[in-house]
Amino acid sequence: MQPEADRILPSRLPALCRLLADDVSTAPAVRTTVLENLLYWWARSTDEAVVQDLQATIQLLAGSPVAGEVARGLVGCVDAADDLLASRTIELLGCFSSEAEAAVPVLVKALTMRTGSSRWRAATALAELGIQDEWILARLPREPANEVRTATPTPETAHAFDQVRFRALYQLSLAYTSAAEKGRALEDLVEYMFLSVPGLNTIARNLRTLAEEIDLAVSNYGDGFWRQIGDPFIVECKNRTEAVDARTIRDFRVKLQTKGLRGGFIITTSQLTKDAMVEIRQALADGRAIVAVENEHLADIAEGRPLLEVLSERFYKCRLL
Repeated sequence: MQPEADRILPSRLPALCRLLADDVSTAPAVRTTVLENLLYWWARSTDEAVVQDLQATIQLLAGSPVAGEVARGLVGCVDAADDLLASRTIELLGCFSSEAEAAVPVLVKALTMRTGSSRWRAATALAELGIQDEWILARLPREPANEVRTATPTPETAHAFDQVRFRALYQLSLAYTSAAEKGRALEDLVEYMFLSVPGLNTIARNLRTLAEEIDLAVSNYGDGFWRQIGDPFIVECKNRTEAVDARTIRDFRVKLQTKGLRGGFIITTSQLTKDAMVEIRQALADGRAIVAVENEHLADIAEGRPLLEVLSERFYKCRLL
């Protein structure tokens, strides 16, 4: 292996790789040396600015005459013990659609064996490579469903929002067809969303009482508008195509009243009817804050709009109906 002192500096690689992308007549030995150095620094660099420059350089080579060699080198990084390296490499592999044959097996391995953001990035990369959603979903590990699920959030999810993972969860919630799978998928998305907010923690999920069922119960030590929602609050998840009607809001309002709660969220992959919005306004007169998050707002978050910005906007708009 070439000593690090003799390697091409990362700052020189973008210009050299542009030559490789444009010139198919580059000598094989030169091409091999440049690509070896590119992948060497990609696997070992920890400086964020350097990593971003290398990422842009590798993306430049997607679709170039050397794309196959680059993709094969990246595949080796996905199997690395370093989860951060694997995660950022998985995200890059989605750019190499013409080299899918080399990338798919290792992405499937990451999908089934890794945890956290690496798994969700693998699912996204496979989708970008043209793999059918149903095929990807069938290979995602399933957690056993519990009738009452209490949660102590892991460091991976609690209070740390990963937009890639949110987008993957959102896409999964839209991809399922059976009512049970759709309901569980939206609950997964919503639980992840609230665990990403400082001060919020899951108390229980799918809590069945004598008279009703609660999709999600959340303890609330958040700041700002969260203080006006109350501690704890409950969440109703509606993964369906038909609009949420006034009756659904009335039933949710009764849940809040019978449990003496100040507020809660209705989250749906559809939208609310005008009558449902009227019911939210009437609940305010009773001192109950119901925040509606509709599909368009979930899509905004999935596309990169800040999570807290969307939730704050929904709170105030529902309060000022």
